[in-house]
Amino acid sequence: MTKLEETRTALSRYKPNGPMRFIIAIVLGTLMFQASPLQLPRDAVVRTRWNFERTTLENAFDHTREKRSVQGSEQQTNIRIVRIYHHYHYFLQVSKGGKVGGTKDIKGNVYFRMETYGTSLVRLYNIAAKLYIAINKRGVVITEKSKTDKSLFQYSVNGGFVRFSLAKYKRDTWLLTLKKNGKVKNARRTNPNMKATIFLLF
Repeated sequence: MTKLEETRTALSRYKPNGPMRFIIAIVLGTLMFQASPLQLPRDAVVRTRWNFERTTLENAFDHTREKRSVQGSEQQTNIRIVRIYHHYHYFLQVSKGGKVGGTKDIKGNVYFRMETYGTSLVRLYNIAAKLYIAINKRGVVITEKSKTDKSLFQYSVNGGFVRFSLAKYKRDTWLLTLKKNGKVKNARRTNPNMKATIFLLF
């Protein structure tokens, strides 16, 4: 008879009170763990750790995994005509050829129709170029003639500054921004902590 079986037999001969039941439960649990401890082969532990780390990294960098629900976001609630001024002293513009970038010419194609959908979703439609700003699956800032989920942005305000992140994804890391030379930055290389992701609206 094993030590665990002997203990069980001895305890079964009397009925302990409430506190003693708690103590006995702890003793039995300890003996059961010692009798059959959970052991994994070394290679299994390594595989488990590797799978966990790989999954963590994939979730951190593969933004296509978690998508925001944008259902019901097609109901436009407001329109505002704005100029969008960037942290690096450029006005956001769309050329007639459809290229998004920054300019210091206030007479350029810098006027946008900011279409609001609900409380925090917007689309940016350049009035002169007649195009929507969008971000494709590679993080490249593009323009489109019609409304799609690639042109729907999450609009956030903090201290008077605004950010535009692609609403298609839950993580606010695919942001619209410019480089110091006025060219657009790939959205996959942005994060909310970058000062270059902030704009002012005029």
